[in-house]
Amino acid sequence: MNKVLPWLKDYFRRADMLLFFLCIACSVFGIVIISSATKSYETTKYVVVQTMALMIGIFLYVVMTVIDVDILADKWVLLAVFNVVLLSTLIFFGEESETGNSGWLRFFGIGIQPSEVVKITYIIMMAKHISYLKEYKDLNAIVSVAQLVIHFIAIFGLLLVTSKDLGSALVYFFIFAVMLFAGGLKLHWFAIGLAGIAAVTPIVWNHFLEDYQKLRILAPYDPTIDPTGYGVSWHAKQSKLALASGRLTGTGLGN
Repeated sequence: MNKVLPWLKDYFRRADMLLFFLCIACSVFGIVIISSATKSYETTKYVVVQTMALMIGIFLYVVMTVIDVDILADKWVLLAVFNVVLLSTLIFFGEESETGNSGWLRFFGIGIQPSEVVKITYIIMMAKHISYLKEYKDLNAIVSVAQLVIHFIAIFGLLLVTSKDLGSALVYFFIFAVMLFAGGLKLHWFAIGLAGIAAVTPIVWNHFLEDYQKLRILAPYDPTIDPTGYGVSWHAKQSKLALASGRLTGTGLGN
């Protein structure tokens, strides 16, 4: 006990408890909403799975807080190998959905999305890269920016090849942009980046995007693409039904 109490005191001192409790609150709120939305179902599987995920998340938070993130960042080569191996499993074991992507692994009825796991190591590696360039190089130099862009394109391309999930890949893009902004990249680089994206968009659309990816982008704006609403426009349809049913305030818990 004499050793445990000092450890707990030091742990709570080092941990970001505000972030911890905010995440707990959001997760519990989500479970309550899921419970309300599935009240008419004959199974409580969705609530149980999310509750288990919350417990696992709390455990991983404790573990990650104890581990010095700088030690992990220094092992960036191992993290890169981990990312490649984990995402590559989707090529062989990924469950392909009706929309064409195969971003999920299924074990005993429970789905795991590798892109969410890799997101953590991606942030650690990108933060390490930005920190190194700021400390030892010039972050705003052309060579430095080019290195960061190549770093991002590598993980972005790997995601598209293995999971074919454009939505998840775009999340990585926004994480990349926010990290660059927080890291101190000058605004003119963002302007150049936006101009570059605008220039290559027609090329990407015509030569790189699969048909199902194009349909997912167009579906919310063209009902004729998926008249039944059970294909590529499923999420857009459900969002419209939710707003039509409950407006902005919703129909209330349990309804």
